[in-house]
Amino acid sequence: MLLQFSVENFLSIKDRITLSMVASKDEYLEDNITKLNNFSLLKMAAIYGANASGKTNVLTAMSYITYLIINSHKNQSGETIEFRPFKLNKTSEESPSIFEIIFEIEGIKYVYYVSVNKNKVNKESLHYYPRGRKRLVFERDLAKPNIYTFPADDEKRQNIIKENTPENMLYLSRSANMNYEKTSIVVKWFSKKIRTIFQDSYLLGLEGYTKKVCAEDESAKTRIIADFVSKADSSIVDLIIKEQELGDDFLEDIPKEIRDIIIEQERREAETIHLGVDKEGNEIKILFKLQEESRGTRKMFSLAGPFMDVLYNGQLLIIDEFERSLHPILVRYLIKFFNDPEYNKNGAQLIFATHVPYLLHPNILRRDQIWFAEKKKDQSTELRSLYEYRARKDENIEKGYLAGRYGAIPDLD
Repeated sequence: MLLQFSVENFLSIKDRITLSMVASKDEYLEDNITKLNNFSLLKMAAIYGANASGKTNVLTAMSYITYLIINSHKNQSGETIEFRPFKLNKTSEESPSIFEIIFEIEGIKYVYYVSVNKNKVNKESLHYYPRGRKRLVFERDLAKPNIYTFPADDEKRQNIIKENTPENMLYLSRSANMNYEKTSIVVKWFSKKIRTIFQDSYLLGLEGYTKKVCAEDESAKTRIIADFVSKADSSIVDLIIKEQELGDDFLEDIPKEIRDIIIEQERREAETIHLGVDKEGNEIKILFKLQEESRGTRKMFSLAGPFMDVLYNGQLLIIDEFERSLHPILVRYLIKFFNDPEYNKNGAQLIFATHVPYLLHPNILRRDQIWFAEKKKDQSTELRSLYEYRARKDENIEKGYLAGRYGAIPDLD
C-alpha cells in the first residue's frame, strides 16, 4: 500500500508537495482506514481544485514515475529521458525533477527517492525497514566521487549491475531487470499494484477490458451486472459477449501498440438484455448493443472490470474525474466500494481528482482524505489537506468549499 508520495519540479509543481495516505489520529469513519502492522492507512484520497490548478498533474506525476521505474531499463545509451519540469521559472527548467515514494510490501516499509533530468539520473536511493530498522539497498549520487554505495553483503553482486547501468537509466529498473531480488520485489510492486486511468483511457480499452473479463469469467460477469451495470439501468438483466473476426489486415497501417489496444476493444461485441413484451403481452428478452445504452451505463460497464480487479488484487487505483456522465448517487456508490470492508478485503486504495462537491460529506470522506490543489502567485501548484485547516467534524465542508473557505476554486474576479 502507498504511504506517501512527494514530487518537486514536475509540470505545474515547482516546490515539493506531498500527498500522505497515512491516517491522522481522527477516529471518525474507521472503515475508511486499513490497519497494517504499525500503519493506519487511508483507503482513499480525493484531490479538489479549480481547472488548471494542477490536481491532475499530481496524478500524472505518480503515473510518470511508475512508468520510469518499470520501463527505464529499456533506454538505450545516450537516449534522453522524458523531462517535464516547471516551465514558468528558468531556474526550474535547469533543475531536476524529484520524486519520493514511501510504500509497504508485505508489511515492510520502503522509501525510494530519485532525481532526474533529460540526460541522466542525478541521485537515486532505496531503503527498507525490516523489523522496523532502516537498511540501505543502494544509493547513487553523481555528485560524489564514489557514485554508488551498497551494503557490504551485497557489494559484489551490485557492482556488476552498476557497470551495466548507464546514466540515463534508473538503477532500480536496471537491477530488477537483471534479477536482483531486493529491487525486483519493488519493481514488481509498481508493475502489479498501481493502475492509472486518465480521460483518454476510456478511448484506449477500458470497455474492451471489461468485455474480456465478462467473456473469460462467468461469475465476474454476474457481479458486473449486479454491482455495476444494473445500478445505472435496473432494466438490464444480463449481458452477452460475442467474439468477432476482425481479419489479418484490420488497421494494418496503425502502429502495433495502438493497434493491439483497438483490437482488444473491438474483437468482442457486448449486448445487453432487457425484458420486454411481445404482441400478446408475454415477457420476452430484448437485445441492445452496448453502443445503444446511455453514456452513464456504458461508463459503469467500462469501470466495472478495472474496479473489480483493483479491489480483488489490493491495488492502488489512480483515476482522473471518473464522475463524468455518472449520476451523483452512482459516484458515491463507487466510492463506497473502497471504504466497505466487505468489498475491499485486500488493502485496495483509490486516489482521484475531482470537481464534484457532493462527496465532501462527513459520512463519505474523512478530513484527512480531502486534499486541495491551488495555484500560488508564481502559478505553481500547492497541495494541502483539509485536516490542516482544522475544520470541525460537524462543519459543512461542501458549503465551505463552494464559499472559498479552503481555496481551490476558480477565481472569477
